[in-house]
Amino acid sequence: VGTVPIIDFESNLAMRLPTTSHLFQKEWKKQGVEFDRYWKHMCKKRGVTPFVIKNGSDPAIELARFFARREEF
Repeated sequence: VGTVPIIDFESNLAMRLPTTSHLFQKEWKKQGVEFDRYWKHMCKKRGVTPFVIKNGSDPAIELARFFARREEF
């Protein structure tokens, strides 16, 4: 995509993200994996079953599967 301007309205921080940079892509993915791991850990800690929908999936179908599996227990 190139350079993408981003504004965080809570902190009023403005920046440009170099989305074509391989270093940026690597770090972005690393941060995403770390956040996902943290989020799942916090869900488990609080007794909540995490629900993840992958890009390209049909949310209605995924929700139906999720609740069907929960009913089995």
